[in-house]
Amino acid sequence: MSKTLLVGPSHLTRWRYEVKVGSLPKIPGLELWGRMGCPIFSNLLIETIRAGLAAQKKVVLLVPDFRMGNSVLKDDRFIKNGKIVPNHEHIKLDRSFISDSNDRFMYSQALSYLDEFLDYENAKDNLKFVFWSLFSREFRNRSAGKYLNEFGCFSHPVWNLHELESRYSDNIIGLSNLVSKSECSAYFLDQQGHPSFKGYGLLVNALQQDGGFDESHKFLCRVYPGVSRMMFGF
Repeated sequence: MSKTLLVGPSHLTRWRYEVKVGSLPKIPGLELWGRMGCPIFSNLLIETIRAGLAAQKKVVLLVPDFRMGNSVLKDDRFIKNGKIVPNHEHIKLDRSFISDSNDRFMYSQALSYLDEFLDYENAKDNLKFVFWSLFSREFRNRSAGKYLNEFGCFSHPVWNLHELESRYSDNIIGLSNLVSKSECSAYFLDQQGHPSFKGYGLLVNALQQDGGFDESHKFLCRVYPGVSRMMFGF
């Protein structure tokens, strides 16, 4: 694997820990950076992405849940001219701030930051987005039969994976082809979408292969056909 910096929230914090204790192998060329509850507007995350691109690394962002840091909505210090100012003071998800209007605002802010990241030096060819958190959320909602429109098709009122991947089609490692496959339940450890060992295997194989997640999924289904969350294929 060419030198790659994988950036994101607690998914990567846990990954680093599992490597440290020997539960997962260290992947040559892959650098992991993660922070618990990290929102997309975290100044730490932003500085890490910018520094990685400046160093000519391939940077892959596991885009955090769009609700992360939503407590910022009560803090006028960090909202200027209708935009959230980069900070790491507001982290994690505050359920008391979940509403359609707040979700729409947080989503619009996330899109603004993603657009901004793509304007960074070297970003066009070296920055990729993985919408893992939305993938896990949409998978759970689809499995539960939620957010079906009059035609019986999934349609969330705020965010939909296929729309997001279409918007950033040149800079994604896509997951939308997998979101309706029942066997993907094995890729998640919990309701927060943290990857299982098999989920980490999916991520690593997708980073290593030109076929991305589609080929990685086929590989894992072929080599590990069960749904055990403890299996992974490196």
